[in-house]
Amino acid sequence: RTTELDSTGSVLSTSADTLLIVSETLLGSETWYIDNSGITQTNRKDGRWIFSGSPYLTERYPARLNESYVIMDSAVGITARVRSVDENVVVPLGSFSAYTYRWARTSNAEAVGDFSFSPNTGLIKSETYTRSSHGVYVSTRKELIARSLH
Repeated sequence: RTTELDSTGSVLSTSADTLLIVSETLLGSETWYIDNSGITQTNRKDGRWIFSGSPYLTERYPARLNESYVIMDSAVGITARVRSVDENVVVPLGSFSAYTYRWARTSNAEAVGDFSFSPNTGLIKSETYTRSSHGVYVSTRKELIARSLH
């Protein structure tokens, strides 16, 4: 479930998204999976990777607490810091033990959001931040409400 919020925390909209793996492809000798949003991704022994022109690590697991790494090396780069390796994240579907990451812009360390992933499930919860004249606030929240893994 995706919830859009304004700077006071009031709900602007709520929607439900369904993420499906629709196909797979070989990149080199490695199988990558393409979802219905067009994201090409795979799991490696060090975490979840996305391919967009070239592969980059998005969620490192296993990981060490406070470990930092660059997600995207570009002019608008993003750096991730591991905030927790076993956070109890509660969402409508239930409680999950998850890795939680703080993503920030590499150039100015401004927080982009917090993202909680469980290696065997995927995204459990995310909160993305927006800066306004009133400060930084949660502008988008995503929460897992159902899953079907095959």
